[in-house]
Amino acid sequence: MLVDNGTAHVAPVVFEDNPTFVNLVGRFDHIAHMGTLATNFTLIKAGALHRANGGYLMLDVAKLVAQPYAWEGLKRTLKAGSIRIESLAQVFGWMSTLPLDPEPVPLDVKVVLFGERIFYYLLREYDPEFDELFKIAADFENDVERDGENTALYARLVATLARAHGVRALDRAAVARVVEYGARLAGDAGRLSARLRRISDLLQEADHGAGVAGRDRIQRQDIEQALAARIRRADRPATIQSPTSMETSSRTTNAPPPDRKRASRLFSAGEGRSASFCPHAEETAAAITWAKMAASNNSPPAASAAGPTFVRA
Repeated sequence: MLVDNGTAHVAPVVFEDNPTFVNLVGRFDHIAHMGTLATNFTLIKAGALHRANGGYLMLDVAKLVAQPYAWEGLKRTLKAGSIRIESLAQVFGWMSTLPLDPEPVPLDVKVVLFGERIFYYLLREYDPEFDELFKIAADFENDVERDGENTALYARLVATLARAHGVRALDRAAVARVVEYGARLAGDAGRLSARLRRISDLLQEADHGAGVAGRDRIQRQDIEQALAARIRRADRPATIQSPTSMETSSRTTNAPPPDRKRASRLFSAGEGRSASFCPHAEETAAAITWAKMAASNNSPPAASAAGPTFVRA
């Protein structure tokens, strides 16, 4: 007996986190005997399809298609309506020895694939068997409408996430700020994002800040500090350079000064453009400085008179 679901009162629901070929259809284990590998019927191990037979099997489609022959093996099993336990060496003919050949097990299972939309569209477009095997598609929205009812449900969802992750309770102002953050994630003031991972991470960071401050509840300022810290971690630092230091750096590295005609063209083309969009930000900033000097026919300004120039690294 491979699997015993006789005592179960409901249909089995199995989630396979590592959907390799052998984990889906089963495998033969081997033992070392007299310098060789031997197997017998007691070493047959059930796969996820055996455990989910008569119920539901849930698979992450991204992990499934990344495993060699797992997708093809699953399709062949579903089309045949039975589970045949065999190794990949046996499938591809790499094994010349006589293996075990157990009788196929009749299959009655509902397979649920979940993942990003792109996998659904790619499989439906490039795999002609996909529509034949998977006929029902359930597409969940990334955001919901922001009305009174959904806002109240969203606040309850925030409380549920807080309890699930074991963080402190939120006061009313903190919940309101999380709702505002959900609208920010959706990119629309009239929508609320359903991306729960970002909300959960925010709650855990805010809980840490409340713990450091010695508060028993998460307040609005804890949410604000967590958001500010997230922006600070992801932001790129800015370096401060003055025009004089740029000119001195050009001399010390024996690099020629920027071409004044080219600088004038850059300056007239668009002085107000940010240097962060140019791959050579430092050269562009220096060129703009030279263009200003050429336009006014003045000598290079001092660092104290011109002030520092902010250049994105």
